[in-house]
Amino acid sequence: MSINLSTIFLEDLMNRAYKYLSDNGAEDIAIKGLRTYRVILRFYNNSLATVKSYDDSVMHIYVGANKRRTLTAINVIEEEKITEQLNKVLRSIGELPEYNDYTPLPDKAVDYKEPLGIFDSKSLDINKAVDKLEASINSALDNKVKRVAGTLVLSGVKTVLKTSGGRNGEFKKTIISFNMRGFKEKDISYQMSAISTKLDAIPFKKIGEELGLALSNLNNVKIITPGKYNVIISPIVSANLLGWHMRFASAYTVDTGISPFTGKLDEKVVSDKLTLIDDPTMKGNPAATPFDDEGTPTVKTVVVENGVLKTYLHNTTTAKKYNVESTGHAGIIAPSAHSLIVGKGDFSSLEELAKEVSNGILITNVWYTRFQNYRLGEFSTLQRDIGIYIENGEFKSGFKGARLSDNIINIFQRTRGLTKKRYWIKWWDTPFPSYTPYIAIENVNITTGF
Repeated sequence: MSINLSTIFLEDLMNRAYKYLSDNGAEDIAIKGLRTYRVILRFYNNSLATVKSYDDSVMHIYVGANKRRTLTAINVIEEEKITEQLNKVLRSIGELPEYNDYTPLPDKAVDYKEPLGIFDSKSLDINKAVDKLEASINSALDNKVKRVAGTLVLSGVKTVLKTSGGRNGEFKKTIISFNMRGFKEKDISYQMSAISTKLDAIPFKKIGEELGLALSNLNNVKIITPGKYNVIISPIVSANLLGWHMRFASAYTVDTGISPFTGKLDEKVVSDKLTLIDDPTMKGNPAATPFDDEGTPTVKTVVVENGVLKTYLHNTTTAKKYNVESTGHAGIIAPSAHSLIVGKGDFSSLEELAKEVSNGILITNVWYTRFQNYRLGEFSTLQRDIGIYIENGEFKSGFKGARLSDNIINIFQRTRGLTKKRYWIKWWDTPFPSYTPYIAIENVNITTGF
């Protein structure tokens, strides 16, 4: 099945919206148009349940005038309604207070280099996707998983940018996201996730096999006893928790006082075993983009190197305040990471890491991560799916009911080791696509949700 991601009508609307804003007093304008074709395949009780497709377009519009600024999003294509919404934007901007740190958008046209390996039209073939999904389901059932459920999402996206600074660009990308939960009993489940720019890069059969392996010995599941544990966190969990480190590295969270990284540049903030990178130019990165929302070219950014905080994430405004260059992370209002890439570790496998831990627990998944104090980094997060006890370096019985209650900075200062292998992860409770390993951490405070 061939999908046409042509955006001629969207680009025409973008040009008209741009001209209308420019003719009516807007000084700084950035319009990012997204045309998205998406197919969602949902499955439960071991079979495909629904297949739904969506073809959506949206314009994200930034307007600045007289040292005031505002944002809006428009997802309609009727010109009359678009004009009505643009008039609301123009009226509202006149009612806003002046922004003391107002900075014009960057000017002068630049040439963008599109990242490699991010668009594959064959990956949007629904029939092929159904075959891959059924193979994964059958693989799980062949490996004694009682029941599986989850989603497979195929997305084709074309992004177009037009700014008053002459920063204009476009690119296409495919994003394939797969999440599968396997059940042995009602309360004994295990989840695996994967994301890629190519359907063929998702290891569908292997995911089914690994679900079966993980669930095979979990017959005796207990409520965990609160205390201090040596813990291995899965790639899903590390994507969740270290994703917060990338959020806290935004100059916006630093300036608003909700980041434990405030005043920590060039200081050690985590273990020297950890390096955290954002690289939207990386081949095959599902979050790849050649430009940010202001039209600044993206680059590889080392945020934490061997435990030391090297930079905050900047847009043009925050870069001016800090007397540095933009890192290509606009969000025009709030800079944000595109992706999280964790440097690889020294352990060849999860089993080898378990032998290093010797006695402890494996946390396979978490959700509802909440902060009691953002500035200090005090947080808690709930176990989702079954955890596994590690006894004398071997995976044994399961547990449930764990709540990690600790400090998001201190916890990773006690990092004991990481696996060499990393996994591309994305599901609803991870902030962005992440390339993460299994990570062992010492003396983690565990309470219980029961």
